[in-house]
Amino acid sequence: MTLWLPNLAVYSAQLLALAVAAACVSRLFVLRHPTSTAQFWHLALLGAAALPLVQPRLSAGAADSAVRVVPAVLGTANSAHAAWPAITGVLWLVWMVGAAWQAGLLTLGLLRLRGLRRRAVDVGALGPRVSRLNALLGTDADVRLSDEVQGPVTFGLRRATVLLPLATRDMASDTVDAVLCHELLHVKRWDWLWTVAEAAWASLLWFHPAARYLVSRSSLARELMVDAQTIAVTQDRRAYAQALLQFAGNSTQPATVATPFFTRRHLPDRVAFIVNQEVGMQPRGRFAVTSAALTVLALAVTLVIRAVPMLSAAGHDDTAVRVDAVRSTEPVSQASRPGNGTTVPTVVHQEKPQYTAEALAAKIQGDVILDVVVLENGTVGEVSVVKSLDTVHGLDNAAISTVKRWRFEPGTRDGKPVSVTVAIAVTFTLKD
Repeated sequence: MTLWLPNLAVYSAQLLALAVAAACVSRLFVLRHPTSTAQFWHLALLGAAALPLVQPRLSAGAADSAVRVVPAVLGTANSAHAAWPAITGVLWLVWMVGAAWQAGLLTLGLLRLRGLRRRAVDVGALGPRVSRLNALLGTDADVRLSDEVQGPVTFGLRRATVLLPLATRDMASDTVDAVLCHELLHVKRWDWLWTVAEAAWASLLWFHPAARYLVSRSSLARELMVDAQTIAVTQDRRAYAQALLQFAGNSTQPATVATPFFTRRHLPDRVAFIVNQEVGMQPRGRFAVTSAALTVLALAVTLVIRAVPMLSAAGHDDTAVRVDAVRSTEPVSQASRPGNGTTVPTVVHQEKPQYTAEALAAKIQGDVILDVVVLENGTVGEVSVVKSLDTVHGLDNAAISTVKRWRFEPGTRDGKPVSVTVAIAVTFTLKD
């Protein structure tokens, strides 16, 4: 059984912890400057996306087992174990349907953007302003007017496109400059690439509020950075605030993969930044504060990873297998026990069972002790569980089904092969 479901649950827990830690750290270090804010949230989001790739994983050793358990124990273990694949199958289907739905929405958004660009018209009298700002910022964006958007949006990489609503033609010249400068700075920074990447990542984690939170904070940080750069270029804070408020009553996000000039949930933070002066801090001081905040966040995430690690498939070299001539109190058959002239069977072929994904997630360790009847031909006959380790997540059954495939040099009495009952201890161990 694959580990996707336990690891998805672990990753979800880690992601939630990272989001909470990032929110607390950003408040603790009072990250107000747009550069510090953007660096912090962008790196936090990158770290969240990279968590499954960069963290060490908890692995498990394999194990060895015996033949078949007492019928009552077998029925309990099998029923619980058989129900788990059905549950994981349903959860896998739900996740896949949600991810496919989100991917479909992204695809439709991209197709809609192509349609908007195709139906848009030339900027007309705004052309000289567009050319001047393109030259000033070193961009080559295709700026057009559209009656299908209620606010400016930017998209595209090879040839970026900026769509402006038709109402832009009636705005004051300084307001138009502020809007154009903002959108062209998005083009210069390749921010649409960030937007698409964030949307794709969030679509895979469509069920997780922490993923949406981190994307929202990263998006806001990016907008604050562009706001600061726009004000630095235009030197007109009032005109820029008017440009932002001009679209406050409109829904300005026509597609999920465009970079809009305005989103309503970010309005309070952006207006507060525009109205207030930037925090006076030298670049060296900003770097120190941002580095300290990221270090604290990294330490918090490291502790979470250690407490709730992801899992990897079990290896085959860490299984402790012991075949002991130990007499159980309840013989499972009329087979002889070692001693009194009866020799102990010798293992000639053995296999090592794997941890089940559920047992890995539950971090179960310990011994399954089995009474195993080795028949005269060296195959395994009757098996009984003397000491159970796990009847719910399948470790007892994993031990039993694997030992069934073992082969022995049979025990003998008076030089002739005989059936012999031996105790086999199968040790399941987790390795750090």
